[in-house]
Amino acid sequence: MPESGWVHELLNWISTHSAWAGLIVFLIALVESLILVGILIPGIMILLGIGALIALGALDFYTVWFAASAGAFAGDLISYLLGHKYRERLTEMWPFRNYPKMLGQARYFIYKHGNKSIVLGRFIGPLRPVVPAVAGMLGMTPQRFLKIDIPACIAWAPAYLLPGMLFGASLEVASEYTGRLAMVLIVIALVIGLSVWLFRLLYDTIVRLSMRNLRRLIRWSRRHPLLGRPVSALLDPSKPEALSLAMLGLSLITTITLLLVLLLLIPWGDQPLRLDQGVADLAAALRSEMVDPLMITLYQLGRWPVLLFTAGVTLAWLLLQKRYKAAGHWLLAIVGGSILQLILTAILTAAPEATGLTLDASAPSSEFVLATTALGFFAVMESADLRRIHRRWPYILASLALILLAISRLYLGQDQLSTLTLGFLLGGSWTAIVGFAYRQRIRRVYKPIYASLVFFSGLIIAVAYAANQQLQSETILYELEYKKQVSSAPLWWQQDWQRLDSQRARVGSHAARDFNLQFAGSAAKLREQLLQSGWRDSTSPGWLWPLKTLNPQADAESLPIPGRDYLGHKETLRLLLHDDNSSSGQQRVIALRIWPSGMMLNDSQQSVYLGQIIAENLHPALGLFHYWRAQALSREELEEIHRGLERTGLEFQNLGVVTLLRQQAIERQ
Repeated sequence: MPESGWVHELLNWISTHSAWAGLIVFLIALVESLILVGILIPGIMILLGIGALIALGALDFYTVWFAASAGAFAGDLISYLLGHKYRERLTEMWPFRNYPKMLGQARYFIYKHGNKSIVLGRFIGPLRPVVPAVAGMLGMTPQRFLKIDIPACIAWAPAYLLPGMLFGASLEVASEYTGRLAMVLIVIALVIGLSVWLFRLLYDTIVRLSMRNLRRLIRWSRRHPLLGRPVSALLDPSKPEALSLAMLGLSLITTITLLLVLLLLIPWGDQPLRLDQGVADLAAALRSEMVDPLMITLYQLGRWPVLLFTAGVTLAWLLLQKRYKAAGHWLLAIVGGSILQLILTAILTAAPEATGLTLDASAPSSEFVLATTALGFFAVMESADLRRIHRRWPYILASLALILLAISRLYLGQDQLSTLTLGFLLGGSWTAIVGFAYRQRIRRVYKPIYASLVFFSGLIIAVAYAANQQLQSETILYELEYKKQVSSAPLWWQQDWQRLDSQRARVGSHAARDFNLQFAGSAAKLREQLLQSGWRDSTSPGWLWPLKTLNPQADAESLPIPGRDYLGHKETLRLLLHDDNSSSGQQRVIALRIWPSGMMLNDSQQSVYLGQIIAENLHPALGLFHYWRAQALSREELEEIHRGLERTGLEFQNLGVVTLLRQQAIERQ
């Protein structure tokens, strides 16, 4: 299945409507700089993406630079004027009164750094939407503010665009050679970036709601001494764990509600099934053998042997430290989560006429439930002894691990989106229940650094061992298969060639994407014939290839041409022909590549291969490195190559778009 073409459609739209680019960038930078509003907008991620589009040639750097700087200045100026007009009254106005801590941090930051705070605040994400307003509150004069803020905005834009430009240039290289790898990089970067941003937003929201509800519960308990007594004892504001208990309670209510909603949606609607199928199709389209080893390694994070080994090591350490209550809660979290998964699976499969789904489609992923419980409850234990300002980090690390695990399981086709979501909600609910009991009963248990060393060391060792075993023996289980087709030599030669894919990929230049060759015969014999007529084998790029691209004097000898993939597989054959007639002044070679198509000719027992004959030009990128860029050959150049192929004993048929190439053995059949 070829890759989705949405990336190129986006680039084409931006290129066609480039006049709007400046306005869009201006608005993004403005909103991202507004007081408090900028906290809710992942503007930096968007600017990094815009930098990538600049590197890909879709946008002009200077236009974007000017628009981003102007937007940032406009946002800062609006924030400053609000603070300058309302002064201390701003802290009592909605929604600013909900963020006293953030305003206090900005106030301290300005007192500490003075004029430098305006410059530093522009480059520090959490302070950027707050510092200008607080500077106005504290009475900084407009002349002084403008004199500092304008240069800061001008310097800020390229500082956040350049990393995106470097990523975009690297992405262009990846899309030229491994289109699927480029797409995987985009998907992983977007999912992780958006997930971290969303988690931080949700965490801060839960903290605020928990504090607000905690105060309400305390006031309610004082008015109702009979019913409120147990609540008052549980959520005593003088106890440091009161806020944590409130947060765990709110998380429990949220996860259980979402779990029940999803369980009700699955039997009565087909939207979850459609979404599952769409995600599965996308995952299959992104498969690449260059990414498979990484995904197989990440997949081990959720394997039963890995998690049970890690849980056992952690349990042993807790027992050795004589933390018997903590060990009991740890054991309860791990075992209880697995039992709940079995119970829910039994309920869902006991009445298939109600769910209308099979076991695999409806049951929560057992391994993902265990992973959520283990990583989530360890985060609860670890955060108990951290200062409140640092307590979010164990949850962020656990969330990142679960996100990577979910991506790997979807990528390898081992789970569906609905089963992972059910598994996460079930594991999260049970984690909140056990965590609530744990934080209520346990005070200081251990130093987090030692517990982290034990837990993560066990996890890394188990993952490394399991990944090594699986990469050596079971990788084949996760390989994508070609679509099997059967034809005969005459039918393929006349019409069945049209049944095969016309594109290798849908990212990268057209020359690198389109198939312009089909070959029927033996790949080994074809190699022998071409080597005798002047073609040569392409050397392997090796793992040092990225360093070789930095050579300012790179050429065909010092910088090998990397392979390209089709359906996640490398070429069966890659041969090069030196081009002495290049008129562009660039280093240039002719490359011939073929991949299995999945079609077999039943009368000759020969395989049909899809291929490309293209030129490769050595291209400089951003003046920093070189890479080989595909270029379509002219009709005259292709005809000359065809005559050379014919002299080797091969036969060809030029159909304008595709050249059919076959060995003489088929003709004799």
